[in-house]
Order: sequence, then structure tokens, then C-alpha cells
Amino acid sequence: MRTVKAYVASAVVVIALAACWGSASSITPTSVAGLSASQTTATPRVEVVPSPEPTVAPTLTATPRPEPTPAPTATRIPVPTPPPTLRPTATPLHTSTPSPASSPVTSTPPQKIVVYVPGIDAGQSGANLNAEARVRASFPADLLQLFDDAEFEPAWFSYRSTGGYDGDSGEYLASETRQAIAISSEALDEQVGGLVAAARTANGDAPDPEIVIVAHSLGGAVAARWAASADEDLLGAVRTVFTFDSPLKGVGAIRGSFGGDAGDDLQDPMELARFEHGARRVDFAEVGNSSDFIVLASESFTLDPWREIGVSCGGILTSHDCSKQEAVDSGWVVETLADVPPIWSGEAARFGPLPAVFQITGLQWADPSGATITTAARDTLVTLNANGTEMAGLTVIVTIREIDSIGADDEIAAELMQFNGSAAVSAWTAVWMEDGLGGPEYVFSVLGFDSPVLTVD
Repeated sequence: MRTVKAYVASAVVVIALAACWGSASSITPTSVAGLSASQTTATPRVEVVPSPEPTVAPTLTATPRPEPTPAPTATRIPVPTPPPTLRPTATPLHTSTPSPASSPVTSTPPQKIVVYVPGIDAGQSGANLNAEARVRASFPADLLQLFDDAEFEPAWFSYRSTGGYDGDSGEYLASETRQAIAISSEALDEQVGGLVAAARTANGDAPDPEIVIVAHSLGGAVAARWAASADEDLLGAVRTVFTFDSPLKGVGAIRGSFGGDAGDDLQDPMELARFEHGARRVDFAEVGNSSDFIVLASESFTLDPWREIGVSCGGILTSHDCSKQEAVDSGWVVETLADVPPIWSGEAARFGPLPAVFQITGLQWADPSGATITTAARDTLVTLNANGTEMAGLTVIVTIREIDSIGADDEIAAELMQFNGSAAVSAWTAVWMEDGLGGPEYVFSVLGFDSPVLTVD
């Protein structure tokens, strides 16, 4: 059955991929409200009626008291006179309070920039592509207008492998969209760095710019690959990365064959591990389309993005482009921009950068005593041990999968693992899953490397 599906997917991709490998979204939010009520008793009002009679009695006794009144006369009243002199000093305190509060309002706000990163161009080879024109052809006008209305200045990503960034006049070859993703991520690093440096020079003491990256298809993988190793100085200026139908978990072999070196990277476990790590260093807002035949919805999401939404739109030739319009029409993009991203705001920790070169040298399952195991009883605690080079101080994600010999492996859990020197340890409680072929078998994966199999009985 999987072979038949693969041929069907191949046929669909051959029809659609040349035209639309690089262009996507839809959304539905819900809300709930509640009401409450309170009651008051009327009993105290009955007690007020007799009070007029006591008030009459005091008035009778109050007539003789005018004579004592002169006794205390105004001689003691001067004693409280000092408070009036204190009150004027209290008044300036109130008037001076707004002045510090008003200074941030009058200070220069951060410059807002949106960087558009389109996807691959699989249909041309040596053609020159204008960066701005390609963005306007890849993203719906409503999405571009939304960022214009929010006062974001546009910047157009260039895939040019030789470096340099010419802004509106930037050009690159169609073939450069299919180069190794590491090369494209270096181009993005140069361009984001240039935007931050220019904003700092132009705005002086103003805060760093507020940058949003909007990426479609392969552009989202480029952004994630860049974020995995980018300097924290640059990442601190990046508010959000929007991805639409981006292959953040790679693509199948047939579809990847149309993407040159980039397509090969989308099947490389170590590259995919970098995408996952990058999405932990910046606040990603991810969109996947269940009707997309080019990048499947299951391939469009990292393990734990800041915001995500699945949509269903389009036909064979349009399903890879429609999710962007859907995201705008549903209000999801506006809602995301109005929300405060936790990593960018400092409410959540940012993972450290991955080194340019690293290696996982060993992965083992172990019992709590540290002994290596290949089997475990259900509901018992097991440890996940990893060793690697150039990993000291890094926190990475370890994923646990149940092996499925018929279909795709089932993702069971994701844990965090921090390397202390060359070693890292995490823990997991073994669970039983019925897979129809006997006891479940598990592997755990760290940065694209898989452990030996653990059987649970």
C-alpha cells in the first residue's frame, strides 16, 4: 500500500513541483466566556429607620455645647496647621511621577523590519531572479499589506551564494535556490546582520530593530538552519519566524530529488536536527496544510513551536500556495503579531548555538544503576545516555520513537538533555504500546543519531 501511495505522490509532484515548490495557510480560533452574579441582603436598611430618633437626642445636647466650643477654640487648631505645609510637598511628588513614565513614550521606538524568504525554484536553472519581484510573486498581496499596515519595512532575501545584499535590486540565480541549505543560511546570516548593523548606525541610541522573518517552503528550513547556529546578538533582534508549508522535518526521497543539494539536505538527519534546534532558539509560528502534496502537514512542524496551526486548502496545483492567504483571512497572523513571543521577550530561555562541527559518539539505554540494557519492563524508569564531541554546555532535544516496520515510526516523547563535558543523561518511563507485531521497540535520537533498539515487555 505504501508503494502505491508513493507512486501517486510522485505523479502529483511531477505535475505540480516545477511550478510551486516554493510557495502556503488557514486558521480557526475559538473563545469561551463565563458570567457570575452576587446577592445582597436588605436587612441593614430596616435598622436605619430608628436612627433618626437618636439623632434628635444629640441635637438637644448639642445646644449647650456651643459654650465649650470656645474653650477649645482655635487655640488647638494651629497644632494641625503643619499638615497643610506638608501637602504642597506631596503634590510635586504626583506631578513628577509622570515625567519619568513619559520619557519612554517620547524615546525613539525600534525600527520594525520584515524579511521575506521565498522557497525553491525547481523549474528554472540559469535564470536571474529579482529578490523583490520573487517575493511579490510568492506571497499574497494581503500578507504584504498586513505588514505594511503594521509599519514593518520590507527586506527581500537573496539566495546569492557569493554574498552581498543589494536590497530592492538584489538578484540571484534560480539554481542558487537549490544549493546546500548551509550556504543559503549563511546568506541569511549576512543579510540579517547587515540590517541590524544599519539600524544601529541610523538610529543611534534607539533599541535594536524588531525583525520578523516570513518564510515559505524551503525558506523556512533556511531560517531554521540559520537560527541553529546564529549569534545571540542577532537572534535578540528577531521577534518571530513565520513558516508556511516549510519542510522542517524533511521530505520524502522522491520529492527531495527535485531539490538538488537542498533536497539532499532535507533527507539528512543531522540537517533536520539543526532545523529542530533552530526552532528552539527563536519563536517559530508554523503553518502546515493537510492538502499539500509538496510538503506534507506532518513535515511542516517542529516538536514544540511557539505557535502552530494546521489548515486544509487548495487543489493539486494550488495546495502549496494557499495556506498564506488562509492565515491572513482567519486573523491568525494578526493574532500572532499581537502576542508576545516568550524567547524574544526573555520569558523563556534561549538554547545555545550548535557548533559548526559536532559528533555524537555513543548512545545507550541504561537502567538506573547505569548498566546498559536492551530490554525493559513496562512502567520502569530507564536512562538515555549520550556522548559527543564539541557538545559541552549544550542543551539538545532527545526524541523517543516506537519503531513501525509497516508505516512511519510513532513519535512517543521528547525530552531535554544537557551535555556536561562530553556526556549527557536523560530519563524516561518505558510504556507499552500495541503495534500488532509483538512487544514495542523503541529508539531515541539525538541530533539525527539513533540509539540501539530497546524492547519493552
